[in-house]
Amino acid sequence: LLREQLPKLDKLNFLSRRFIDVKSMCMLERVYEGRAISGKMSLRSGLSMYDMHFEGAAHDSSVDAYNTMRLFRAVVDKNIKKHQLITQLAGL
Repeated sequence: LLREQLPKLDKLNFLSRRFIDVKSMCMLERVYEGRAISGKMSLRSGLSMYDMHFEGAAHDSSVDAYNTMRLFRAVVDKNIKKHQLITQLAGL
């Protein structure tokens, strides 16, 4: 299902592992943007980085999985836009 929803990632063979560390991806975004990385990094705080709110009851595994997927999608979308912009600027 994840491969169907994110077809662009198939080209990168990104999903050959059994896990995707979304928390580390968000921490890297913080570092890249010059933000502080001290303190607690929770799913809720990761979502807030992308102006999103946690949906559903906390500590329910299916709700956590859903929100983690939303966060992952936001990280991917943001970086796709960055890549497209860099590609366009390189062509000038």
